[in-house]
Amino acid sequence: MQFQCNICAAANEFQPAGFERDEASCTKCGSSVRLRAMMYALSVEIFGIPLALADFPPMKSIRGLGMTDQDECAALLESRFDYRNTFYHRAPRFDISQPPEERGIYDFILAGDIFEHVAPPVEQSLANACALLKPHGFLAMTLPY
Repeated sequence: MQFQCNICAAANEFQPAGFERDEASCTKCGSSVRLRAMMYALSVEIFGIPLALADFPPMKSIRGLGMTDQDECAALLESRFDYRNTFYHRAPRFDISQPPEERGIYDFILAGDIFEHVAPPVEQSLANACALLKPHGFLAMTLPY
């Protein structure tokens, strides 16, 4: 059985054993099921329909913040939106546990496997993410088991 990656639009074979949630399952971009699920949610939230990230129309009026997004995914997002990918451990640095200087400026924030690493209390980091978002902004996040 085949599936089309909703990040790079590549055709892939679905293995009978199924998908491992954290393992790369796209042979072209190396995306995992969780990353593709987050991009699916972003597409439906912004466009109202599921689109492959490679098919997102350019909309530089939409501002997004990524927290350690995969390189290929980040490059595609940057080409479509006013988007910035950040990292905790290297430049451009960003620490969601610290009160943000910017407030209410992002249409979306992507946080794949980030919030399980923040210093307690996690509620402060979630509040900081909400403070960064515009009134109808969208936080897409994944967490491990």
